[in-house]
Amino acid sequence: MASTNGFRGDALAARTKAAAFHLALSSLAVGLLALSMWFAWYRPPYFRLDGGWHVLRILVAVDIVLGPLLTFIVFDRAKPELRRDLTMIAAIQICAFAYGAAILYLHRPVFVAAAEGNLYCVNWRDVAKAGGNVAAAEALSREGAAPVFVHVRLPTAAAERAAMWKAASSGGPLPIHQAERFEAMTTERWDALLRPETRVEDLARQDAAVAAELARVRAAHPAVPFARLAFVPTSCRYGLVLTVFNRDTRVMIDWMN
Repeated sequence: MASTNGFRGDALAARTKAAAFHLALSSLAVGLLALSMWFAWYRPPYFRLDGGWHVLRILVAVDIVLGPLLTFIVFDRAKPELRRDLTMIAAIQICAFAYGAAILYLHRPVFVAAAEGNLYCVNWRDVAKAGGNVAAAEALSREGAAPVFVHVRLPTAAAERAAMWKAASSGGPLPIHQAERFEAMTTERWDALLRPETRVEDLARQDAAVAAELARVRAAHPAVPFARLAFVPTSCRYGLVLTVFNRDTRVMIDWMN
């Protein structure tokens, strides 16, 4: 048998084959995780805006790039420590993958909370940190595919609402994270949220990028009259978008970056 020690000839071929096999397994694992994120945990636009891509790209670097690269470097059948080295690489990679997947799952947007005419992405970690009646939030989260739209019950008096937001800015929990304030969306609440208050046409006249996005949305949904579209500001961890709803069906159909 030709020696596999070195980085030329048969040795290079053996290292490349081992790294390629490692790369294929790693790509399969990360690919399955990415599909779960795209279709379940971080549906568009939340994949980019609420942290999905930020963690996934670290997993890509560790599992798809670094892991196979280390295998390529250490692979040498003549080494008595080869099995130990490969086991250590696999163990570190599996731990990193499991930790990353757990972080992605815990920080996934479970709710999109409606408050003050805006929408906010909310994850379980923020809800748990705020305390309160988490059981009620869990019941709401099981009502449909995540993330679930919920109404945030706020004080009716303007002064009380201002005081509440001020307390939150001083370190207290945000109202949009307080599970005891979550309520199911009703027809009346949907209608109040989807009022045509955001003058997207005015924004488009002032900003060419907004105008281009608006033209794209209108072209993508020709069957929906423009007057029946609602544009709601939506705040996520890594960005703000205008979420586009069909006011008749109350379904999110698009978004504007």
